[in-house]
Amino acid sequence: MNSSGEVPFWRDQEEIVITGISGRFPRCENVQEFGDLLLAGEDLVTEDSLRWPPGVFDLPKRHGKLKDLKKFDAQYFGVTPKQANYLDPQVRKLLEANYLDPQVRKLLEVTLEAIIDAGERNRPLLSIMVYVKNHIL
Repeated sequence: MNSSGEVPFWRDQEEIVITGISGRFPRCENVQEFGDLLLAGEDLVTEDSLRWPPGVFDLPKRHGKLKDLKKFDAQYFGVTPKQANYLDPQVRKLLEANYLDPQVRKLLEVTLEAIIDAGERNRPLLSIMVYVKNHIL
């Protein structure tokens, strides 16, 4: 129910069920660690120059950083070294989070080929949407 007392439109149509969840967050390797740190009142964003110098790219001074973004076993995922160099860290993390599902692996491989073919490899991608088992990530 919203502030005007109306029931949101999706309530009339169907229930939403989350049957599984995965994620990588600043200073956390999984959803459980993320929840634990939030409940403990931990600040997961920092003001430092570990990844970028202050002021570069007009980024905010404080930001959250994922661990081990450089670590990636390209051979394990069937990605060539050239492809691995162009992989956005978000794609690497998505591959790692879904490594058991061959359909996801093939989807990401084809998506990466399309990105490289389009000449987008030198421009940061603003967003990534991937359709996986009836879900959009």
